[in-house]
Amino acid sequence: MYKLKITGAMIALLLVIVIVFQNMEDVETNILFIDVTMPNAVLLGITFLIGVSAGLLAALIYSGKSKGVKEIKKETHL
Repeated sequence: MYKLKITGAMIALLLVIVIVFQNMEDVETNILFIDVTMPNAVLLGITFLIGVSAGLLAALIYSGKSKGVKEIKKETHL
């Protein structure tokens, strides 16, 4: 199982490297009222980090609510 995880991680890393090198051209991005010119790979990285952060935040909020509900149910039955 460990070798499978390592293999999967290596394949994912290789795909990320290929995607980054294929997207090195500059793109113009409008962020609110500002025009920013940056490589497309940087924009992809920023978008990925925002998505991961939002997912982790949602997971933390959801897990906190579910634990709180379970604790409230236990307290009401006592």
